[in-house]
Amino acid sequence: MRQEQLLARLDGPARALVVHAEPGSGKTALAAEWARTRQAAGLPTSWVLIDSEGASPRHFWARIATGLRAVLPEHAGAVLAAVQGGALGVEATAAIASALVTAPRSLAIVIDGLHSADEAAQAQLVALIGRVPWLRVVVTTRSSTALEAPSNRATLGIDVIDSGDLAMTAAEILALSDAAGGDLTAAEAEGLRRVTRGSALAVRVALTECKPVAPGSGTSRSRVRRISEALSVAATGALDVFVDEEERQIARRFSLSPELDAPLAAEIAESRSAWSLVESFAQRGLGRIGLRPRGRS
Repeated sequence: MRQEQLLARLDGPARALVVHAEPGSGKTALAAEWARTRQAAGLPTSWVLIDSEGASPRHFWARIATGLRAVLPEHAGAVLAAVQGGALGVEATAAIASALVTAPRSLAIVIDGLHSADEAAQAQLVALIGRVPWLRVVVTTRSSTALEAPSNRATLGIDVIDSGDLAMTAAEILALSDAAGGDLTAAEAEGLRRVTRGSALAVRVALTECKPVAPGSGTSRSRVRRISEALSVAATGALDVFVDEEERQIARRFSLSPELDAPLAAEIAESRSAWSLVESFAQRGLGRIGLRPRGRS
């Protein structure tokens, strides 16, 4: 039911939709499922992957043109010509909008990894959405983008699906366990949801250790311990993204707590400036900062 609701939001009235969540949350899987559904219905849907090599405006739009080539070859050529023509800024956006003027009004572009695009490329994408009101754009991102700026959300009608929306429920975790032949109880599923915060990747890692308990082979307590160890291994693997050893060690300590606020971060890192480090992690897509009734976490 939740998956259907999320897909319905992707089909909703918003002119653009941002799926913003940390790695392993299921954002790309959701966007891919939506794209497959549209393609199966015969609707032109372009899939574009952006990485560090597609960060600049010129490379970003070249990737867009490549994605369009599979569904609208003529328009892809026009977009590429606009990019190669040397236009910059507003001129580039106008040229790309003109290249799409005769495209089907059912066209959708899915951009996976918009966080890798630089500010100029993101600004041009915002401008294009403003110039071509019928164009449907869905993006996935690990960190905040220009599309999520309050002014752009209000002016362009941009919707955002975040990690909270993507989080698996206890019922979904239980169903996933049952489908895999597991014997997780409802209470264990709820406990797993709390520990993993519903992260799809963390749940799947943990479920690899949730094998049925055979008579004499262990207890539910030992299974809980194996789940915790599996999650620890997964968290350790994620630490490979840190080049700075000091950051890596602090991140390891932060990962022991499901949630952080400024005082706790300062205590764990033994530094009053620890929260600025938490904010830098969030900017790099290595976590999310949200507002709670009692403050930041």
